[in-house]
Amino acid sequence: MATSILNNVSHKKVKSRNYENFENFQKNFELSERNFNTIHLNIRSLKKYWLELLVYLDPILPCLDVITITEIKISEDETPCFQIKDFNQFSRCRYSGNGGGILVFIRDNYIVNKLFCEMTYAEHLCLQIEDMFSPFSIILSNIYRPPHKNKSRFIEELDIFLSSSNVRNKCILVLGDVNIDTKSKTNDTNSYVNTLYSNGLHNVITDFTREEVSDGHLTTTCIDHINAKVKEWHSIKSFIIKTKLADHYFIGCSLRKSNDTSELSILKNKDR
Repeated sequence: MATSILNNVSHKKVKSRNYENFENFQKNFELSERNFNTIHLNIRSLKKYWLELLVYLDPILPCLDVITITEIKISEDETPCFQIKDFNQFSRCRYSGNGGGILVFIRDNYIVNKLFCEMTYAEHLCLQIEDMFSPFSIILSNIYRPPHKNKSRFIEELDIFLSSSNVRNKCILVLGDVNIDTKSKTNDTNSYVNTLYSNGLHNVITDFTREEVSDGHLTTTCIDHINAKVKEWHSIKSFIIKTKLADHYFIGCSLRKSNDTSELSILKNKDR
């Protein structure tokens, strides 16, 4: 059953588009201000790459609603040093500032509430986002799972979170670096994808998101994900920008705002 579900998900309508750089992305992807636009990056070190990140984002910043960054490696006390005009900042940092961490910027025309959804086997920052000027509402679940954390336990936690009453009937984006390669055919990958699928979510990032040279060999993986549950699948477009600050590509999605997105019915395994 796991294999059949995985094959079904791989044929989902949403397929991410690849762009070689930001210039190519700006020319060929319609990033409309009428949509809900999100971009994510595992940066590996916020202090090292912050200024370079701002340079890349500057031309598209007016169209962005959400910027999420993982593996920031700063403490909570340091977060005020990193601000973006017209965006509110939310963070989940390690006490020591040594490794990991999540930083999220959300445009200030949204009402944002933090949801308490702590995980043991991953770092998790969950936010309820509502538009001040429309009925649009969505949950943004930001995750970073360190490689040494148990995958099976994380998947169990993810299932509990996604099936909870606070989340079950909501539109949601679960995004970040979970260090599970959806391009590999392993039991963990099958379990992860099946958990998403059974809760009405699908990963809309469908190509490689990380390049690493190890012992002279190039390794490519898809470990940065945007798992979406939306009212209309044709309303979402996803992308990968093959620009790296460290060793991860930028990923993102554009979701057309609907007048009725706050509540939806999950049709589990509809495509099976």
